[in-house]
Formats: sequence, structure tokens, C-alpha cells
Amino acid sequence: MAWAPQTLGSPSAMLKNFSHYILLNGIGAGGMGEVYLAEDSRLGRKVALKILPAAFTNDEDRVRRFAQEARSASALNHPNIITIHDIGQTEGRHYIATEFVEGETLRQMLARGAVALSDSLEIGIQTASALGAAHTAGIVHRDIKPENVMRRPDGYVKILDFGLAKLTEQAHAGDLYSLTRSLFETTPGLVMGTIAYMSPEQARGLPLDGRTDLFSLGVVLYEMVTGRRPFAGETASDMLVSILDREPPSLSRFLDGVPSDLQAVVNRLLAKDISARYQTAAEVIVDLKRTKARVDSATETPVIRSSALSQVDSLDLPTAAMTAGQPAPDLFATSVRPRAERTNNTAATVAGRGLGPPTVWRRRRWMLALTGLIVVLLMGVLAFWQFFGDERIESLAVLPFVNESTDRGTEYLSDGITEGLINSLSQLSDLAVMSRNSVFRFKGKEADAQAVGRDLGVASVLVGRVKQEGDELVINAELVDARSRRQIWGAQFRHKMSDLMAIQEQIVSSIATRLRVRLSTAARQALAERPTRNPEAYQLYLRGRYYWNVGSPSALRQADEFFEKAAALDPAYALAIAGCAACHAFGADSQEPPTESMPKAKEVALAALKRDERIADAHLVLARVSWMYDRDYQTAERKFQRAIELEPAAPEAHEQYAQFLALMGRGEDALAAIGRARTIDPGSAGIKQTTGMIYYYQRRYDEALDALKQAVKLDPNLAAAHEWTAFVYEQRNMKLEAIEQFLIARRIATDRPDYLTELKSAYVRSGWQGFWRRELAHLQARAVSSYVPATQFADVYRRIEERQQTFVWLGKAIEEHDGKIVALKVDPAYEGFRGDRQFEELARRVNPAQ
Repeated sequence: MAWAPQTLGSPSAMLKNFSHYILLNGIGAGGMGEVYLAEDSRLGRKVALKILPAAFTNDEDRVRRFAQEARSASALNHPNIITIHDIGQTEGRHYIATEFVEGETLRQMLARGAVALSDSLEIGIQTASALGAAHTAGIVHRDIKPENVMRRPDGYVKILDFGLAKLTEQAHAGDLYSLTRSLFETTPGLVMGTIAYMSPEQARGLPLDGRTDLFSLGVVLYEMVTGRRPFAGETASDMLVSILDREPPSLSRFLDGVPSDLQAVVNRLLAKDISARYQTAAEVIVDLKRTKARVDSATETPVIRSSALSQVDSLDLPTAAMTAGQPAPDLFATSVRPRAERTNNTAATVAGRGLGPPTVWRRRRWMLALTGLIVVLLMGVLAFWQFFGDERIESLAVLPFVNESTDRGTEYLSDGITEGLINSLSQLSDLAVMSRNSVFRFKGKEADAQAVGRDLGVASVLVGRVKQEGDELVINAELVDARSRRQIWGAQFRHKMSDLMAIQEQIVSSIATRLRVRLSTAARQALAERPTRNPEAYQLYLRGRYYWNVGSPSALRQADEFFEKAAALDPAYALAIAGCAACHAFGADSQEPPTESMPKAKEVALAALKRDERIADAHLVLARVSWMYDRDYQTAERKFQRAIELEPAAPEAHEQYAQFLALMGRGEDALAAIGRARTIDPGSAGIKQTTGMIYYYQRRYDEALDALKQAVKLDPNLAAAHEWTAFVYEQRNMKLEAIEQFLIARRIATDRPDYLTELKSAYVRSGWQGFWRRELAHLQARAVSSYVPATQFADVYRRIEERQQTFVWLGKAIEEHDGKIVALKVDPAYEGFRGDRQFEELARRVNPAQ
């Protein structure tokens, strides 16, 4: 245990003597307790004494398991594992005493920036060595992170807290439910730091072995080398999505001259499939040592990145090979520097190459001349082919632009530019453009254009990078042929932030010209007609879109704030006003009853249409209000049709219309509408989920499950897909499977972990009825301080077979204009109620034409 000189101060008088330890000074604190420098009065030696919080030790079974593992860890005799001297308790306080080590944690080292490459590899080797010894002894650390890796002044690395992570595990209700084990059973302030280093199987609550530590080691190694974590997220759920679903950016995004060996090691350590990962720490050590030996010996051969070729006056052989499209030789730089430290000084770059003896240089000049001739010929052929060959491309995907700014708060810019380009390019009549839903599943991944083309069925892929430098914006965009990986077009744009809309127009116009796509007069007018002339309002709108796409109630509230600010700066900005309306209609006011939120949504949507009747989003809001609140189904259908007429290529309009048709009992029409949405957006998990919902309402359960499984495959963290899957299982009387899916949906929606544990325990003790009675108590407690839809109560009373209470709450749902009551006509869950006089009267009130 550390420890660096940051102190807690002197211990209080009541803790000065703790068992047979004399507390000298406080040296650290965290979720696992307070740490003191202490003296063992029996043996006369300094120790680090960690006093554990009562919250982690009030369960006798957990303490027993912890003590058993701590004894096993204390038996490890390894130079890189901190020695455990003693565990025990006094006056009800548990403690663990370890050797006192002077030095600094890796977290403290990282606070100064990325760690030198050679040092990072050495720390990785020693850490892997410690893990190998522990795994051989049957011990999994479970919490490898920079706080638990320490380096002494003499260079020795020590791994801290072996066995301590075991203490944080909650007893759970049987292995059957391990999939939904709580992910947040640590002190809240430590959640993000801990989650950032979790393996995918740890995040899912699956059984763990030593390979989970190797994944965490990969995260630590990545952070040491680049100075940043491979998986990002503003919230715990965002972080989990990143770990479970996204590939980290390559090291070369942040480094110059990154060794290919190191990238291969990191890739294998961070493999999400546990079988594709390193299987033992010994394998990791072999590869890290090989990489370190080559890095340490490559002191005279710097690498020049292909992106810097334009800054160099003459080419050496490696860069010439790269220009010709051949793989660069596997060379290593003298030092690997963060991107921010690079220099554009051409003379310094050339002078630092180390050209070697004169005979070698003469041979190089001859080879350079030959290579240069080849390059010229290739460029000539390429130019001829590009300008005179067949350039007909009819489909395109805009991948999420990469945010290269150091400020992660500018992520809205890269996402907003991507979405803006998708919307603008969709107006080109001869070009099919993939929707946002299809392409944003590639966000954060190093996607290969050819693989993306196959996956999405497109002929070309637009990729780009965005960087904000003060008040300037730098955008690099490149259009790639997905079949040949050949660049069709590429350009860099450097403008003031206020010119953002102009940059997007330039990119669209350039692509249309390059692809020889017909730009109709209407499309030209639409591109030239900016929704606002206020650049600050436009940036606020992009921030609002960023949070809108997150989709949670709290994010929608933030989206509404940014849309309102944009509209305040430009009261004629109809899109921003429509954004406010959509937030109210889709859940920003989830704490309010529909009688407050829906009239507000309607009023704001009408205000948007007064400024511009062509805003499809505003018509969709009015359709939703008419359908779910006013229960004016004819007006709702007209509004849906108007939105589709305005934006026929927008999959969202077709999808929402399909949902409406399904609830009206028009199943075949609904399938036709969702089919149109699927044609426009074949890679959308949400559309596949809606397809499953339509089949569910038609009692076509096999087809429903097939569609829902496809949705989950595309997006494992789509909570609604798991919930609809649970509904299908419920109708098939597969109650165990239904419970598992309900719990997965709740976990993704970040329900309180302790509540999920209670639900699991309730099912184990009392089965289906016990589970839902616990849910009923939860809803009743929530309803004291916030709005809970009446349909939620009705569904629970139906499940616990309290028929009269079910009718009472269905009646309240009608009175409250609860939107989900519209499903009463078609929901198979209420099949056993049909024919009952009370139920039929309720159904008539929902749909008088029934």
C-alpha cells in the first residue's frame, strides 16, 4: 500500500492505538477504508494499516471469504506483490496490515501525463508477472487499476490490495442470476474509476477468472502509453456501453511511431471475447518483453508518419513505400510522444532521421529515384482513372466523425457535424445515404471501410476527424470506395467556428461534384437555406441534438435546455423550437403527468410550425400528442402522413407510424410501414425492436423473438428490446426467462443495484408473485414523490392476479391520459380480460370506434 506523501493528517486520539499497532500518520483514503502508517508494537516494524469500513464487513460470510482469500494472498512470495502481514479485528473494526512501501502509485504518475513507452512496458511486465503468480495460486485480483499499481524509487512495481476486491462482492441469489448481478456495489465516488477498468464479463456479472485481470491490465497499459483511457463515458452506463460494445481508438490516433507489436498486444489484451484474449499472464510477458527489447534497441531509427509526408521535402524509402500504398516497415521511434507534443518543424524532422554512412545514403538516393519514378507513374494512372473512369457510386455511409479535441465536452461537434452531413447528403436524389441509427453503432471503433461497406451494403464511406483549436475548427474528411478502399475524395477545412454551417455545405457540394450526383434545384435551395443565421444558436442546437440522441429522461432535459437557449438567440429557429416540443413529448418531463407535459409539447410544436410548416419533427410531435394524449386517431394519422411526405427518407417517421398502426390493430399496415423504415435503415436496432413489438401484438411470437434477438445482437444495451423479449416470454409462460430479461432491461436502465438484488431475492423466495409484489412496493414508494404512470400499476396488479385493482388502475390511466393505455385494444397480456363487461367499457373509452 502506498504510499505517497499525501496525508490524512494525524489520527484521532481514540485511534492512536489500534490493537497492537500505533498509528503514526494517515496516508490515504478511499472506498475500501482509511490507510495509516503504523508501527507494529510487537515486531517493531512499520506497516501500512488499512482499517476497513463497516459497510464491507457487516456480512459474516463476506468477511469469511475475504479472510480466506487474504490468507491465500499472504502466502504468495513474489517481489511484485505486496506482502500481507496480518488481518484481524478490534472493537468491531476489521483491518489488514501490509508491508509499508515508499513510492508513488501509477495514478500519481499519470497525473503528470503519459508514461514513457519503455517505462510503460516495464511496469506492464512486472504487473503481469505478479498476476501470473496470483493466478497460478488460484487468486484473481478483480480490481487492477492505476490506484493499485505502485512503483518504488528503485523501479520495483508492487501490486496492492490482492484479495481485497473479493470483499466488495455482494452475496447474490443463486448463480442462475449472475448475469444481472449489480455493477455498482462500491462507494459511489469510486464507481467510474472502477468501471473504467472492468472486463466485459465483469461488467455483465459473469463468473471471472484470471483473464479478467489481463483485460484490466490492457486498459492500464493503454492509459500509460496514451495518457487516456480506452473506454470513455460521461456516466457509468455510458462507460459500460463503451466497454461492452465499442472498440478503443488505435494507439496511433494519439501517438507518433507506435510500435505495431505494442498495438497487437493491446488489441489482444482488450479482446471482448474472452477466448480471443491472452489466456495466461506468461503469454503477455513474452510479448511485452519482446516489444520492450525492440523499442529499447531502436534508438537511431525514428518513424515519420504518413500524415506528415506533406511536411517533408524529400522521401526516404519507408515513406515512399507508404505513399505507393505498401505497408511501412516495422520501425520504432526514439521516443513515442503524445500527439500534442508533435512539431511541424520540417528541418528538425529531416535532421533527426539519422541518414547513416555515405555508402548507405548513395544507395538510398538511387532507390529513392526509382521509387519516386514509380510513385509518379502510379499517381498519373490514378489521376487518369479518377477523372475519366467510371465514378458512379449510388450509396454512402457517413461514419461518426472522430473528435480529436482534448476537450471531451466538444463531442457534440463531431456528432453534430456527422448528423448534419447525413441530413444534407440525404437530399441528393441519386444517392442513398445510411441513417444515423445505422452508422452510429460504429462510433468509437476503428472501422474498416470495406467491412462497413459489406455490413451496411453501401458503395462508399465518408470518414472524418474534427478538432477545435481555439475559435478555429479543423475538419479532415475523406470519401473512400468501400469495394477497393481507394480514396475518392479528400480535403481539409480550416475555418472559424462561426463558419460551421458553411463547412458542411462545402463538403456536401464537393462530394456531389466528385460523385457526379445530380443536385436538383430543390436540393440546392434546401442546402443554401440555412435554418438559422446565428452561429451560436446553431452550436447550441447541436448540443441539444447530442443529448437528444442519448435519450434518457435526464439527457432529454438537458437537450430541452440547449434547444431553448438556441431558440432564445434566434426566435425564428423552427428546428430548435421543434426540438423543445419533442423533448416534452418523449420524456423530458417524465416526472410530470401527461396532463402537464403533452399540452406543453403541442403548444410548442404549433409554434415551430408557425415559423416553418415544413418541419417534419414538429408534425411527428403533434401526431404523438394526438395519438397518445388526445386519442384523436384520425388527426394523428394525418400528421404522420404529412411528416413522411416532408421527409420520405427519414426512417423515424415510418417507424413511429408503424407503432401507431400496430396499436390501432392494423397489423399488416404496420408491417408494411416498418418494412419501409427497415429498407431505409437496415442496420437500426430500434427498427428491429419495433418489428418485434408489432409481431408481439399480432401473437406471432416466434417472429417477434427472432426480430428482438436481431435487435439485441445489433445493440446489446437496448433496454427496450430486452423488455419486449420479456413480454414475449411472459405470454409463453416462460417466467424464468421473462424475469431474466426484465432484470437485464432494468440493469441497462441503471436501476438501483440494491433494488435489483432485492428483486432477484424476491423471485428466489416467492417466485413470480413475489417478484411483482416487490415491484408493486417499489412503485408505491416512488409515487409518493414523483409521477408513476397508472399503466405500470395496472400491469403489476394483473400479474399478481388482483383483477379488481387492475380495473381501478386502468381507469386511472384513462383519466390521466397515460399514453400506454392505447395498447389496451391489442395487448395479448389482457387476453383473459376480454369479454368482461368492465374491461370492454374501459376499452370503449380508449377507442370509441372499437
